[in-house]
Amino acid sequence: MTGGRGPQTIGAVLRRCWRVRYAVAVGTDEHSAGVWRSLTVQDVARVIAQVKGQHPLPQSALETIATAVSVRRDLPVHFTAQRRQIGDVGVALMSMSGIRVAGLAAQRSNTVHLAFLLEGRVQMTPRESAPLVLEPGACFMITNWSSFDVEAQEGTRALHLLVPEAVLRARGVRVKSTRFRLEGSTTLKGPLLALAMSTVDPEWSPSASAQRATAKALEDLAIAYLAESDDHELDRADLRAQLRRRSVEEISLRHRDAALNPAALARHLGVSLRHLQRAYEGSGTTISDQILRYRTESAVTLLSSPAGRSLTVAEQARIAGFSSAYEVRSAVRSRLGMLPTELRAASQDAISVPESAE
Repeated sequence: MTGGRGPQTIGAVLRRCWRVRYAVAVGTDEHSAGVWRSLTVQDVARVIAQVKGQHPLPQSALETIATAVSVRRDLPVHFTAQRRQIGDVGVALMSMSGIRVAGLAAQRSNTVHLAFLLEGRVQMTPRESAPLVLEPGACFMITNWSSFDVEAQEGTRALHLLVPEAVLRARGVRVKSTRFRLEGSTTLKGPLLALAMSTVDPEWSPSASAQRATAKALEDLAIAYLAESDDHELDRADLRAQLRRRSVEEISLRHRDAALNPAALARHLGVSLRHLQRAYEGSGTTISDQILRYRTESAVTLLSSPAGRSLTVAEQARIAGFSSAYEVRSAVRSRLGMLPTELRAASQDAISVPESAE
């Protein structure tokens, strides 16, 4: 994936598009016994800083993690990563030697890790369930690192998407803190993984517009992937309401474009037309109704304003998003019970378009 190489300020690069390649040579607590040995607080701090970006954890949290994280005593220890921030979503490609995380004290992050295991095998053991072994190709979602123990005897390589829970909630997604393996339909897994992997490619140097487009596509794909998997919890009524609100916001911005119709709106939102139509079922309105309502409001504003008196009805229709003067006449008459010419004559009165049900 390539992008333009337009000028960017150093601050913009640091804030929006920083990437890291690093290897951490870790120290260990030599008093540890057995196959595993623990890390030092300083090493944990360095690793966490690189994975999470410029959001260091408090000392108490680092100490808690250090007591729970161990590495293989008999194998070389390494940890490398490439990371980039794309809008609200962080992307980190991580490779590490054998590791074990066990007995981590209860803590809840405000970030969801959506991870794809690329190489190696990982055993995840929920505190009250049987162990689950993840093979390459598995996808898992972590919302609470203290709800299970993790062990990888050999090296692993994984791609992590770090998504703020606030972003998921705003899009109607409710995740379970006790479930982590994502299963079900995987039609979006390939596109999501390919796009995310391309963003951590050191050769990718996007322009500002390319990065904004990528950020939207990455977030939309991640949300859609969660929505099509069966290992999450969605408040479906809330999800439909969220999609309706998003569609109305998009209509308010684009209704003056005569090419806007339900199919075009679905494309702008990154969903199928049928999915968008289902969001409106039982709401008392339709996509077409909302588009017509906004266009009618724009037409009424023009017709009743001094600035619009110099324009013909056909010109006002085009500006409001209607394809003809006939359409605007029909819409205004249906909504207000009068023709555009009558509305102009009565423009000194306060006239408003009634809100339709949402």
